[in-house]
Amino acid sequence: MNQWSKLLHFKNGSSTISSPDFFLSENGRTDPESELIATLSAFTAPSTMAHCHYPARYIWVKENYGVDLALSLQDCEDYQHWIQHSKAESVSLVYVTGYLGNPASFFGHLMMKFNRQGDNKTEIELLDTGINFGANAHPDDNPVKYVLYGIFGGYSATYTTATYYLHTGNYAENEQRELWEYELSLTEQEVALIQAHLFELQDVEFSYYFLSDNCSTAFRDILNIVLDKPLDTGFQPWDMPIDIFHAIPDVQHHGQPLVSKVNQRQSKYSRIQNKYLALSDAEKQQALSIAEDLSELDKFMQSYDFSEYEKAKVLDVLTEYTELLIVTQNEDDRDYKEQKRELLLARLQLESFSVDWPESNAIPPHLAQRPINFGIGTGYSNDYGGYVSLRGYGAYYDFLSIDAARLKDSALTVMDTELHITEDKLRLKSLDFLNIASLNTNDVALFENDRLAWQLALSVEHSECKMMNVIVHILKAI
Repeated sequence: MNQWSKLLHFKNGSSTISSPDFFLSENGRTDPESELIATLSAFTAPSTMAHCHYPARYIWVKENYGVDLALSLQDCEDYQHWIQHSKAESVSLVYVTGYLGNPASFFGHLMMKFNRQGDNKTEIELLDTGINFGANAHPDDNPVKYVLYGIFGGYSATYTTATYYLHTGNYAENEQRELWEYELSLTEQEVALIQAHLFELQDVEFSYYFLSDNCSTAFRDILNIVLDKPLDTGFQPWDMPIDIFHAIPDVQHHGQPLVSKVNQRQSKYSRIQNKYLALSDAEKQQALSIAEDLSELDKFMQSYDFSEYEKAKVLDVLTEYTELLIVTQNEDDRDYKEQKRELLLARLQLESFSVDWPESNAIPPHLAQRPINFGIGTGYSNDYGGYVSLRGYGAYYDFLSIDAARLKDSALTVMDTELHITEDKLRLKSLDFLNIASLNTNDVALFENDRLAWQLALSVEHSECKMMNVIVHILKAI
């Protein structure tokens, strides 16, 4: 019954599913046994085609009771279309690095991917099926409503399905976030069960909370359906995507590591940065000249100072750079699509070969530091003498943190609390509810150095600051 309860998403005596139509029994949301009885009853009435609506339940019943009830999932047209579209051979969990443009994405995002059979090439993997989980917020909701509803459960949430390239387009190309894919060593039967369960969860609503019932919670629950032991992400009152990726590399499944492979999908900016830094000084100067004045392209192509291979390197960098400008810049002053066309025509003049770019040496998320920190120390104050200091963060990374699973040159702390304990009193030295900063550094001279460094802090401090202060610093980036 343990796996059966997981298929119903039971926690603390009731299901986290809020859609009443998901349950066949009147008491199904609070009683898994009555839901099992109702399910078996529905399966014995073939005219209801209940097994087509609940293929994961049918798979579970068949495996645990050893009977097929004269039913077949081959008769289920919608389900067959679902599994044929994805043709899943394996499953990956995908970590998407943080994004400071959305409070719900400060600490990253988690999604799932069905890997198609035999698709080992990067461009083909874009046709895989991506599964997302998120709040059903209205696009016009203001930030205050978004945060309050997210914290206090004002939103419902659903699993959604889309071709993986749509997710990479949104995250890696538009928002410039890195994607890390952790392929899992699951059996064919386990992959099929997960796939069937996500089919029956289409349009099913869950309650959503930013802190405790979010994308991390959702996909941990899905993964736990096929794991012998629940995934241990540590003791804390909230769920964060990075905790899943700290946990899964240590998990053994059927006597082997649960994680079989880790792949990175770079953001557009990271790809441009890695390639630009690999150019020689002379090649960088040519790239800058052409980026500033496209008429320099003809001179460059006719030059004998650069080999065809060196010209290909410059053109490849400029093409990726122009593709980013098409997405991010206003084309009123410059037609970037035409610029890309001319760059591609120039590339066609050269021999057909691939440029050997250096591989990325980025650190994967599971090697990033833990998001919770606690420290103890001692000190002396002229106001109250010696004290013991306790300091902890609810979640954090700072400028000194390992450069993994986060936005480069940024810092973010939540609930940074420092207490001073003396013989007679416990004092609150400081409490930073939120402290977020971005230096917006620029390593690629192609991009104008006009981005602002900024910091936002919401904090309470002892003595000197009697009131809550909201501090906003906007500094010109150096």
